[in-house]
Formats: sequence, C-alpha cells, structure tokens
Amino acid sequence: TVHNNNNRKNNKNNSKNKNKNAPAEDSSFILVEGVSKKGRKPPSVAWLKKKVLKIAKVDLHQITSIIFPSPESIPGNLAARIQMTSPAKAAEAVKRINGTDIDGEISAKSLNTHVCRIIVRNLSWKANEKVIKRRFGEVGEVVEVTLPKRKDGKKSGFAFVKFKNLQDAQQAIASLNGRMLVNREIVVDWALSKKHYDHLKMKTAEVMKRKAEEGEDDDDDDDD
Repeated sequence: TVHNNNNRKNNKNNSKNKNKNAPAEDSSFILVEGVSKKGRKPPSVAWLKKKVLKIAKVDLHQITSIIFPSPESIPGNLAARIQMTSPAKAAEAVKRINGTDIDGEISAKSLNTHVCRIIVRNLSWKANEKVIKRRFGEVGEVVEVTLPKRKDGKKSGFAFVKFKNLQDAQQAIASLNGRMLVNREIVVDWALSKKHYDHLKMKTAEVMKRKAEEGEDDDDDDDD
C-alpha cells in the first residue's frame, strides 16, 4: 500500500511538472521583445515589419494581427504581440526571430490565449455575463466572459472579456472605453496579471530614473 501511495504521489508530481513546463495552450500567439525605436517618428506596425520581421524573414502573409507597441512595452524597450495563422507558423516565426541578429537585443517567445483578454472596470451591479458578451460581441468573437466575485459572493465591479483574435480585443478597447453599459461609463483596457503589472511598473520607474540621472549629468557638463 505504501508503494502504491508513493507511485500516486510521483505520478501527481510528474503531472504538475508537465503542466508547468507545457507550451502555451495556443501558440498561434507570440511576443517580440527588446525592440528599440529611434528617431522622431512614433513606432508603427509598418516600421516593425520593415525593421524586424522582414529582416528575420518572417512570412508576413501568415500574420493575422499585430499589436505594437503592446502592453509589455516600457520606455526604450518596446514589445509586440503577434497572432499568426497557425501554431506551426508561430513556432517558425519565433525560431527565425531568435535565430537572427537584430540589434542584438530582440527576442521572441510563444504566448497563450490570455493575450486576447481585456478588463472591463466600473461595471454596473446589474451587468451580467449575457449583457457583457452581447455588447462586446458587437466588436468581435467573444470566447469567454468572467465576472470575479468577492469573498461574500457579491460582484467585484469588473469583468474579464476574452476574444478569439487580438485585433478584436484591441478594437474593443478603442471603441468601448468610456462608453455606457447599463447606465455606467465603463473603463476598458488590456488585462495584465498583478505580477506582470508590478514588473512593468518597476522597469518603467528604473528607466525614468536612469534618464533623469543622465539629464543631471548633462547639466553638470554644461556648467564646466
């Protein structure tokens, strides 16, 4: 019996490790990081295609959506979310980008479908999943609507809406942020985990501090 229990524990641990190391659930999505955009013109999708994706020989015809700069971006270090036509094409794109020397900093990795998830804040207590899905479904195909609840069982006043496509998620943010839903003005943005949000906030603060220090050094040089 002890032997069987040990086997069960080992199988459970192996299963946990497999899940932890499992690839993204839908690797049609990738993240490109470390993009440095110089010059006066603001970063654009056309610039990313020309200066990064074409150099890495990524098949542009196999791209369905690009969000650039994406929410993972920080000052001086931009990122892009890209949706490919299939997991195979996404894996190929990651391999090509990581195998090409582009400014020595740019890298790519696969993402799961949470990249198509947005957060809707300031919701009316009367707003339910059906109402939210109907409104956001006007923009694109909604895969899932989640209404988190507090410990007492009451609604938290916000919801997560997951789309099938990146482009639809971005369009929902652009077209529905600040609009009325069940007599309340809603706030719509990309959904980021607290850990991810805190990491980006810290990195952004580090960059801004470094820029400020560099500016002080320049002022000191002027005084000489």
